[in-house]
Amino acid sequence: KGWVPFNLKVAQTQLQPYLDSDQDLVKMSLELGEIDDQIEFCKSILDMVIKRGFQINNAIDFIKFQNGLS
Repeated sequence: KGWVPFNLKVAQTQLQPYLDSDQDLVKMSLELGEIDDQIEFCKSILDMVIKRGFQINNAIDFIKFQNGLS
């Protein structure tokens, strides 16, 4: 990718400012965050679809109960 090596020894406690200033790392972190948000959104949609079957069944049972068919 044409990256320039970082030939400086840095202590663990001083590493965060260097990581925060790396544009490639920041860009990848933002993309990863967006992907995580998309995954959570899809999981919530699937969860609603799964629960919808139970809600429909409960509504049908309630209507039967109201009409005395249970």
